[in-house]
Amino acid sequence: MFMKSSHPWEIKYEASVAIFAALAHPIRISIAHCLVNKPRTVRELTEQLQVSQPLVSHHLRILRDAHVVEKTQQGRSSLYNLTDHHISHIVTDVHEHTHSEEHAHTHGPDCGHKAVIHLDHVDYLHDGHAHREHEGHYDECNTCSCGDCNELCATCDCANCTCETCNHAQCQCGDCSDACANCVCQNCACPTCEHAA
Repeated sequence: MFMKSSHPWEIKYEASVAIFAALAHPIRISIAHCLVNKPRTVRELTEQLQVSQPLVSHHLRILRDAHVVEKTQQGRSSLYNLTDHHISHIVTDVHEHTHSEEHAHTHGPDCGHKAVIHLDHVDYLHDGHAHREHEGHYDECNTCSCGDCNELCATCDCANCTCETCNHAQCQCGDCSDACANCVCQNCACPTCEHAA
C-alpha cells in the first residue's frame, strides 16, 4: 500500500498510518464504533449496520490486516473485538470530536442526564450509553465482562459478577447493606451511592 522509504519518520509512523487508512471508510469506522463496548459476530454487525454479510466480512478483513480488530472463536461463532483500549479511544475520540456540537454541554449535577456512581467517578447516561469524563472529553463506559449480563459496568447488578470494572461498591452509611447502585436510604451519607451524585 505504501512505498518503503528510508526516512525515519515514515518508518516510525507506518503502522499508525495503516490504522488510520483502515478506519478511513464509513463502514469500517461504523464497524469499529459498534465494537467499542463489546465483541460482536458478523451477523450482529450486519443486523446493526443493515448491510450484507459479504460486505461486513470484506471490511473486517481490512480492519484485521491493520490490527484494528481481532477475531476469536467462541464455539461455532467468530467474535470480533477491537484490539485494545487505544483503538477504542481513537474511535470514540474521533466520534466525539466530529459530533461535539450535537452534545455541547458539560455533564454534572442537574445536566439532565441520569448520574450513576461508578467506582471513583460518576457516569452520565445519555444517547443510549453511559459516558464518563476523561481528560477533558467523555469516554463510553465498559460493558460487563462477567458473562452473565450485557449491562454497562456502571449499571451492572449481577449477584456474582466477576468483572473488574463493574460497580460493586457497598453502601457505607451504616443504615443498609445494599449495593451503592441500589441504595435508597433517605439520609444516606455514603460518598459512592448513586443518589449522592
